[in-house]
Amino acid sequence: VMPRLPEVTGIADRTDAVVSWLLLPMFFATVGLRTNIGLMEGGSDWLLCALLVVLAMVGKLIGTSLPAQLLGVDRRRATQLGVMMSCRGLTELVVLDVGLQLGLIPPRLFAMLVVMTLVTTMITAPLLRRLRIGGEVDGLSPADSASSPETRAAGWL
Repeated sequence: VMPRLPEVTGIADRTDAVVSWLLLPMFFATVGLRTNIGLMEGGSDWLLCALLVVLAMVGKLIGTSLPAQLLGVDRRRATQLGVMMSCRGLTELVVLDVGLQLGLIPPRLFAMLVVMTLVTTMITAPLLRRLRIGGEVDGLSPADSASSPETRAAGWL
């Protein structure tokens, strides 16, 4: 998280439109062009992809909510935190893209992981709505959370 110094927030405010309207769409288009869903042949590949989605969701949920509960966060809020970790699609896509370019991830696995990233990102909002009480998540109103840079970036997914 960047410091909230006036100089830093000024730079972020001036570059926000360029990043949101030019660079992010270009990045997503590039990743999309590198993703060959056709490499996922047969039911076994799609089953593996579904397993990756489930493991990603469960891993993020347990890996975030369990430590939060151990630190005294109530169960509902800890679960909300775990679900919110599923919406890290932009970060995952950057790592996947670098891995593909370096030859560390084969194209077929890359396609599966991109699908997993998209599904886990898209399912986050409906899951949070089910966990939300009174229209707020952790004290933030929907209007507050919609104005954060992370939320705007996640909106592209």
